Amino acid sequence: MRSHLENIVDLCINNQTQKLVSVGMDHCLKIWNAETMELQNEFVTQNDLALKVISSHTDPFVAVGFQSGFLRIFDL
Repeated sequence: MRSHLENIVDLCINNQTQKLVSVGMDHCLKIWNAETMELQNEFVTQNDLALKVISSHTDPFVAVGFQSGFLRIFDL
């Protein structure tokens, strides 16, 4: 398992996909399999810091809020 290199800022779980999403001070957004804790995907946000992540209760989506004010939707 590859962890964040700096503090984790926020995380959430999507119950529909059983994916855990974490965002950290290392400018990384990571998607994990919640059952095995295996890293499935990683995004680096070099020019912006993700501060908040929230999951849809009914769909396989997460919304990520960034320091710049941008909001991005990820399809898990």
